[in-house]
Amino acid sequence: MKKLNVLFISSWFPSSKFPFNGNFVIRHAEAVSKFCNVILLNITSDPLLDKSKLGISDQIELIEINISSKIQIPIFRKLTIWFNYYNILCATIKKLKNDNRKPDIIHTNITFPTSFWGLVMKIRFNIPYIITEHWTGFLPGTRIKQSLIKQLIAKYCCAKASCISPVSNDLRNAMQSLGYKGNYNVIPNAVNEQLFSKINKPKSIDSTTKFIHISSLLDDHKNITGILHAFKDALEKEPKIHLTIVSDNSPEDFLRFVENEKLTSKVSFEGPYSPLEIANALSNSDCFLLFSNYENLPCVIIESLMAGVPVISSQVGGISEMINSSNGYLIPKQNIEVLTNTIIEFSCSKSMFDQKKIQKESLLKYSYEAVGQKYLNVYLKSIKND
Repeated sequence: MKKLNVLFISSWFPSSKFPFNGNFVIRHAEAVSKFCNVILLNITSDPLLDKSKLGISDQIELIEINISSKIQIPIFRKLTIWFNYYNILCATIKKLKNDNRKPDIIHTNITFPTSFWGLVMKIRFNIPYIITEHWTGFLPGTRIKQSLIKQLIAKYCCAKASCISPVSNDLRNAMQSLGYKGNYNVIPNAVNEQLFSKINKPKSIDSTTKFIHISSLLDDHKNITGILHAFKDALEKEPKIHLTIVSDNSPEDFLRFVENEKLTSKVSFEGPYSPLEIANALSNSDCFLLFSNYENLPCVIIESLMAGVPVISSQVGGISEMINSSNGYLIPKQNIEVLTNTIIEFSCSKSMFDQKKIQKESLLKYSYEAVGQKYLNVYLKSIKND
């Protein structure tokens, strides 16, 4: 069977200003490229990131175009950028068509504004489009109010899409509760199994239980302060534990707490790390900690499970769809006492978790092969029904 041509466009994409913005979109594109010809089009007004840092395989054709505008008046600047976006998108599709590579489907990421462009291209070129949604702004507790016109446009685009694919059931339910109607098919985030599941070093016989946390260190989101307080309390009853915190951002604010509480021998800050270094760090750890106030379906949890590392996480967003008694613990958000007790409990019973079983189950759900096949099925159905 001839491979489908899939054009990816996204409202979020890594740039030099925001290097991790929407990197999960690239992972979905990588998963799809196992089965389809993928063109990843990044039209942006942000500074572009050095392509060597994006980690995109040669199987994907990346087209990056900057449409920054020098116009200072906000409304005219916005209109100019949108006009240029439309022209570039049309020109790209025309060129692909002339090269006998016309997209069979457009894969839009983040409902607003790219689903609008998916709808416009459907009308202009008769190409069906689907939507993948990651935005935590739909979720209760983190809900971000949009203008009425944005809501109306987004809801109409969802209704006209061949498929809406939130990354979790929790996100799907949140969208539906807000009146976003359409044909839903939940497909999770993906992780490169070749990178994370292949590193399988035997755990050290060292009696110290090694915990790890990997994040942006944004405290209102990741609750690093809560993790540090719980870890300090746990040390009073279980001194043979260590916490490594990995981030690309500065840990300066948290270093003060660690130094003041004399925890420097028990808590270390590292990073920035490459994906391979993250895989190695996870493999050398006993447990991944996440104590977020809100999440959707964190890729870092998937990476941990791929490495066979059990997880302790707050029960927020779609995380309850990922963690169960065979691969970790779910705890209430912001409950430092429960996190403290769970850290102690894990350090006493870490041998109860089966690393190979955790890896095997994660491969079946989150590997490029598994997620790519799910999207291929969605594409074929969408094209057939269009």
